[in-house]
Amino acid sequence: MPSYLVKAQKKMSLYAKRRSRTILDGEYGSVFKGRSIDFDDLRNYVYGDDCRDIDWKATARSGSTLIRRYIAVRKHNVMLVADIGRSMSAFASGKETKRNVALFAAGVIAYIVQNHGDLLGLVAGDATRVKRFPLKENTNHIESLLNTYHDAISQNAPPSSITTVLDYVLRSYRERMLLIIITDPTSAQSIDEALLRRLRVRHEQTYIIIGDAAVTDSGLKNDDIYDINDHSSVPSFIRMSGKFRKTELQSTKTTEENITHRFLKQGISCTFIDREADVINNVLKLLERQKRARRR
Repeated sequence: MPSYLVKAQKKMSLYAKRRSRTILDGEYGSVFKGRSIDFDDLRNYVYGDDCRDIDWKATARSGSTLIRRYIAVRKHNVMLVADIGRSMSAFASGKETKRNVALFAAGVIAYIVQNHGDLLGLVAGDATRVKRFPLKENTNHIESLLNTYHDAISQNAPPSSITTVLDYVLRSYRERMLLIIITDPTSAQSIDEALLRRLRVRHEQTYIIIGDAAVTDSGLKNDDIYDINDHSSVPSFIRMSGKFRKTELQSTKTTEENITHRFLKQGISCTFIDREADVINNVLKLLERQKRARRR
């Protein structure tokens, strides 16, 4: 089994838009005060404060005892929420499988999380099952959850249902987390806006959407192409027609625009990835959008 951490060789950072509010949240500007190297402000000493926090120079200048306050350093909870239904075993662009593209994306996220010292967990599921790994930070744990993700996806798997998985997360986790949801366009379209709103109250959501192969892809013209769910197919002479290709491209563009618009209304970032070669670049852009987004 390949190491998905080894494949992800770029060091990047995760950003959360909202300030942390619990002692388990990440190193992203906590509203709590505590010991760290990040100075915040000064305030008057009150009984019970640690004498080591007294700023003696500021005290001498002001004539009253002042202590330093710092931004508390916390670990962030990052949960991969993965679609492992049979649709994820279908082709992405260039005869790559969506599973391999999704796993590489998950490996990049895991590498980022590990380098940042945060906690990573996994909730993976389809229409009939949900697998979960707790939030931990050691390498063996991360490799194990990525390998479980890999093994769970097959053409014999139950149908996809990312809504089922997200509903499980909503019911099972009360602590705030940064959710990295990996799915495909069909499943992303099926998510109810009420569910998105309910998740947003408690968690932050970021979507990585793995695109389907175009049936008009010239690299597939000599192959028998069929739908992974209902086994329906389109004859090659129709697939290779210019009119059909134009219609498919327009349909794909419209689908992506609709999904992006729905997510933006909820303040959710997303990216579409069609092949492994685009994973790192697209994830970088996604995290930059997350970094620049208005804090809430």
